[in-house]
This record gives sequence, C-alpha cells and structure tokens, in this order.
Amino acid sequence: MIDLDTLLADLRRRNPSARITAQRRLVLEALLSDIKGHHTCEDVTRMVQARGVTLDQSTVYRILQWLKAYGVVSQTDLGMGSDVYCLVAGEPHHHLICLACGAIIDVDDTIFASLRRTLKLAYRFDPRIEHFAIFGTCEKCKPHDDEDEHLNDMS
Repeated sequence: MIDLDTLLADLRRRNPSARITAQRRLVLEALLSDIKGHHTCEDVTRMVQARGVTLDQSTVYRILQWLKAYGVVSQTDLGMGSDVYCLVAGEPHHHLICLACGAIIDVDDTIFASLRRTLKLAYRFDPRIEHFAIFGTCEKCKPHDDEDEHLNDMS
C-alpha cells in the first residue's frame, strides 16, 4: 500500500524542484483515500471539500494535470462522460469497456508488453501505458456470427 510520504518522495525524485503546496497535498490525500478508485475531477473536488477545504474545480483540474505530467496520476476515458483519474501506484491496470451494456472488464498489463516494445523499437517512442481503456462489444452483447470461426482459421 502506498502512503503520502512515499508518493511525495517519488514526485520529488521525478521533479526535484516540485513545490508541494497545501492544495496539491490535499488532492493527493483525496486520491490516496481510495487508491483503487477512478475519480472524475468533480469527484476529487468533492473529496477535498468534504475535508472542510474550499478548493474550486479548476484548481483541482490543474493539479491533476500537473500530477499527470509527472506520472503520478493517469487520465483515462472510461466512457462515463468525464475522464477519470487514478494514482499510478503498483501495477498498471487496463479495461475493456462494452459500448452496448457498459460492462468493464479488467485486462492484465502483460498484454501490453509487446505493444510497448514495438512502439519503442519501431518508433523510438517510450509509451506511458499505465491505465488504458479499449471500447468494443463484450461477448454477451456482440452479434453471434462466423467472425470467431474466421479468427480461429487465421491462427
């Protein structure tokens, strides 16, 4: 489990001149209170305000973008109408999101290892794939046709 001191030390390692303001600390504490959660900027603002601190949503948004720039949080579209933020702590995690029923299926990070290598070798690009969402149709919702049989023939 990651704590605030570890998170701040990591942030200072990534950016030695980083100023940890009271507002930045409050946003980090809010995110740490539900480390596995996916939170919109509005959610984080409410979490901070629940501590009795007045912090407007635009300030929270700027702090989240600042934290994202240093790899502390990820920003992802999970099809909820607003992007969500989560701490980049531990193993990256990813999701498949069904456009028909809204189901969210967790995907193991190892599936992205070859993509990371390919991007690095072919494009000399170092991707940050910490929290990724792929939209499509789940098995329950997709029309049943011969597509699966065709894919099996290709392997």
